[in-house]
This record gives sequence, structure tokens and C-alpha cells, in this order.
Amino acid sequence: MTRIAAVGAGRMGRGIAQVFAYAGHDVALIDIKKRGAADRPGLFAAAEAEIRENLDFLAAEGLFDAAAIDGILARISYAGPDQAAEAIAKSDVIFEGVPDFMEAKYEALQLIGAQAGAEAIVASTTSTMLVETLAGFVAAPECFLNAHWLNPAYLIPLVEVSPGAATDEAVTTRLCALLEAVGKVPVRCKPAPGFIRAAAAGGGDERGRAHGRGRRRHGRGHRQGGALRVRSALCLDGFVGVH
Repeated sequence: MTRIAAVGAGRMGRGIAQVFAYAGHDVALIDIKKRGAADRPGLFAAAEAEIRENLDFLAAEGLFDAAAIDGILARISYAGPDQAAEAIAKSDVIFEGVPDFMEAKYEALQLIGAQAGAEAIVASTTSTMLVETLAGFVAAPECFLNAHWLNPAYLIPLVEVSPGAATDEAVTTRLCALLEAVGKVPVRCKPAPGFIRAAAAGGGDERGRAHGRGRRRHGRGHRQGGALRVRSALCLDGFVGVH
């Protein structure tokens, strides 16, 4: 079991937490945003309620037995700023998912870099900032890369993986293997603003839900075909850095 941390308790962090908890991993969902102490319990309650609603939807679609929902939710723990350092230090893979503002990224990655273990992988979920820019914010750039999930993260299989010049190849390989193990389709890209266009993965929530239903019907062949279609779309759009 790989211990996961999702730093940023918004929509992206919640989706990532759900994916890994569903796959059997323990996840810490971490909120480091400055807010009133009385507001944080409500935030975490809302996060749990959203994840439960998503799981209810998937169970209703026949993807798994609804009796497993409580067990999935039990694998997700919640941490505020006071517990963040300990939660990060215990994690094997840390996804940074705070809003795409440079100040917020700097604060989050400085905290993660100071607390992450020597072997921990740190991945930013940004789609707008280059990995080389963000790598300067962490203590171990060889363990850092971008891994952009498309929303809704728990449904859309595509994850855009963008290693930097300093990223150890073994780190990229480990992260891609982990993503594949939880049902995702990692596509490696050279650093470029915007990465792969959202349209290549099927668009917004309702279309994403339809994609999830189609994925259930068509199984592994559908997943492999989707990856090939994404690669073709990237080449047509000029993303020649896809490996």
C-alpha cells in the first residue's frame, strides 16, 4: 500500500483522495489555506459528503457494491495546517493541488519540500505552470514533476505527466506505474503551458460521467483505445513531445 497525501482540499484534492482510497490506499487530505478554525470542520465535512455522493453515483452505476463505501471513506483522513507536516512526512506520494497562483504554489511546495521524506514523490497538479518553474520551490527537484489530472478526477482517466530536467527517470516511472495501478492513463508530455487540452479527455462533468459509464462497458480495450486517441490528438495539435 502506498501512502498518499493530497495537499489542497478543493475539488481536485477530493477527487484524487477518492481515487486512491477506492483503490485501497490510505490518503491524507490536507487543507493549508488560511481560514478560521471554526470553518475547517465544515470544509472537511463538505469534502466527505462530496466524496460519498460521488461513490453513491458509481455504486448506483454498478461499478462496485455500495456496502464498500464506508470502508473507502475510512481510508481518508483529514489534516489542517497544524497536522500538515506530520501527514506529509508519513506519505510516499504527495500531490499538490492548491489553486494555480504562484504565491499559493510557493507556499505549498515549500511546506511539502521541507517535510517530505527523502524517497517521497512530489507532484503538482497544475496545468498552467511549467515544471521547471515549480521545481525551484522544492528541496529535491529530482523527486518532483507535474501530474495534471482532469476534472472530475475520479472519472476522467487521463493524467498528464510532465517531468522536469532534474526529475529522476525512476520517479517518473514509479508515478506512472502507480497511476496505472489505480486505473488512470498517464501520458508523458514535454513541459508546455496548458499541457493536453481538456477536450481531448471528453470535457465536463456530464460528459465525464458518460465516459465513466462507457469505460465500464468496454473495459480495458476502451482504456487502451482512449490512450491512443489522446496521443493522436496531441500529435495533431503539435504536442510532439509525447513519448
